[in-house]
Amino acid sequence: MVYVDELKYQNDSRHRWCHLVADTQEELHLFAKRIGLPREQCHRDKIVHYDLSQTYQERALAAGALPIDNRTLIRYSRQRSGLRMIRVEGKRDFLEKESLHKVILNLQ
Repeated sequence: MVYVDELKYQNDSRHRWCHLVADTQEELHLFAKRIGLPREQCHRDKIVHYDLSQTYQERALAAGALPIDNRTLIRYSRQRSGLRMIRVEGKRDFLEKESLHKVILNLQ
């Protein structure tokens, strides 16, 4: 599955940005290509992602990306990078192999 978080201002930017992430890198790159993003724009920070302008966010949502909030994206990126354990269903775990979709379902 592919996900897009909420637009927000980043650092000193005058523009709002969001992030495109997916459960797998292959899925992420295929989806990014489908909405017109060159692979060179991929970031490999704590989590592999693409930064999106509002125009690309709209394209991603229209193409089927699931909207998520910023907090969920942060929790997911921390899990995937192993920076911090989180509580899911009453137990602490890194859940490195879990998809974001499963994390969202567990947080509800």
